[in-house]
Order: sequence, then structure tokens, then C-alpha cells
Amino acid sequence: MQRKQVDRELLQRYLDGACSPAEMREVRQYLQGEDHRESLEDFMAADWQQIAAGMEPPATQADYERFLRLTGTPVRKVGVLRRMWWAAAAAVLIAVASVAWWQQQHTRALLATNQILQAPAGKTTLIHLPDSSLIYLGPGSSLTYNKGYNINNRDLYLNGEAYFVVAHGGRHPFSVHTGKLTTVDIGTAFNIRHMPGGSGTDVTVAEGKVAVHYQQQEIPLQKEERLHFETATGLLSKETVRPGEAIGGWRQGILVFRHMTLKEIMADLERQYGTVIRFTSPEMEEISITTTLPGVSLDTALDIICETAGVHYIQQNKVIYIK
Repeated sequence: MQRKQVDRELLQRYLDGACSPAEMREVRQYLQGEDHRESLEDFMAADWQQIAAGMEPPATQADYERFLRLTGTPVRKVGVLRRMWWAAAAAVLIAVASVAWWQQQHTRALLATNQILQAPAGKTTLIHLPDSSLIYLGPGSSLTYNKGYNINNRDLYLNGEAYFVVAHGGRHPFSVHTGKLTTVDIGTAFNIRHMPGGSGTDVTVAEGKVAVHYQQQEIPLQKEERLHFETATGLLSKETVRPGEAIGGWRQGILVFRHMTLKEIMADLERQYGTVIRFTSPEMEEISITTTLPGVSLDTALDIICETAGVHYIQQNKVIYIK
């Protein structure tokens, strides 16, 4: 469809109530057709900004009565008239156009704005989404969603770890984006771990099922199944959760590390306990271990990890050094 320009001077005469009957018919064509819509919206936007700035020219009672006569509307005697041109235009079709334009602009602005939620170190944050879904956002993790969430999408972007309890129904699929993976919920509860700088992403289903999308692949996951994505190689592996493993147990302080490097583990402890941990030798960062911390204190957690990895730690002021 070809875009046509409106006659701005004609529109201004229309809004001032100074159009002839022939000009009125031309303005109505602007309002009723699609080919002038974009140009008309531009004009309305500029005039709206002028009004918002308090710059619209004052109208007189005579101007208003002349407008009514030209549009064929009976003249009513009124007292002191406080007029903005939108009110005058409401007598005819431009009122409909203005409301539609405002709704469109409001929706565009809403959808263009992101909401970023950040959980502080050492604290799990419970988030209630507009569709009644619940999210437990792990310490030091962040979640981004559009302020138009539940209007035309249910897309979330996660950095860190979170446990999702998804409300059933909804017009749009509940989707969590983590790097190259997108996890689409089918009414369930699941945990995602996607740490910045980490070696991979884990999606673990506690209840129901999800579909994980990667490039052209779709990998279904059922209850008590886990998918691991290795960032460096792009490899995907699927496994069954070990009996007794508490999915999302970190919400109660239970930390499970499976074949993870000390660098990743210590980064988790920093987030979980709100502390600062440094290595005295880069080689120690790559030591890989598997262990579980069942809701213990920071000192106990460090004792278990260091004994398992064959390293030591000391604390100086508020910094913990692994040596």
C-alpha cells in the first residue's frame, strides 16, 4: 500500500473549525482510508506533543460555534468554554482515530520497554508474574522480561539460576531464553541453570514436561529428566535425575555440583553466601569435582569442597583465598 501525505494546513483548518463542506469531505477520506493513516498519525503525534507542552492556541466561543455550523451540528449555548482541539474533534470521526492512535502508541511503548529483575547475592527472590506464574530467582541471578508480558508474549531471559512454576493456559507459550537455548513450558515446574561464563546450561523438569529448542532441534523433557548443553561444543546430553535429588533444592540452601570446576563452584558460593573468593593459582580453577552441600554454613561448605578437591583456604579480612 502506497503511503499518501495529508494536507497539514487543511487538517489545521479542520481542527480550527474553518473547513468548507468540500474540505470536510476530504478530511473524512483521510480518517476513513488506510493510505493516509501513517501520515495522519505523524500529524496527530506532533500535535499531541504540542498540547502536552501547553502550546496549543486558545480557542474562542465563536470559533467553536463556527466549527459546529460547518459540520452540521446544532449550535448550543454554553458558558465559559475550555477547549482543546481533541474535544472539538470528538464531534466527528477524528475522535475514533485519536483513541485508536493513542492505544496503538501506548501498546508500542509498553512492548518496547524491558523489566530487569536482579536477585542480590545471598538471597533468593520470589517473583509473581502477571499470568500468575511464580519464579524463584537464585542469588546473584537476573531475569529480563517485556513490560508487555502476557499481552503478546510470555518470553523471559535468564542469566543465572531460577526455578519456574508456570501457570496453565495463556494465549502465548511460556518461553525461557538462555543463550542459544529456548525452553518452552507445557504447564509444569522446572529448573534452569545458565550462569554467565559457565560451561553450559542445565534444564531439569520437576513436574510436567517442557520442549527445549536449539537451532533446528526440539528436545522433549519429561518429569525428572535433565538436558545439559555444553557451550563450547554445542553438544546436548539427556539424563534421568538421580533418585532423591532435590530439583531446585538451592531454594532451601541445598547445592548440588556435578562434574563442575572449582571456578564455577566458588562463583556459586559467592552468589549463595554473598562473599568474595579468590584463587592464588589459576591452575586450581580447573579442578573438577562432584559433591552436595546440604544446606550448610559457608565454613562447612568450604571445608567439604576443599577436602574433596585437595586444596586449602584461608580468610583475610573479608576475602577468602583458595590455595
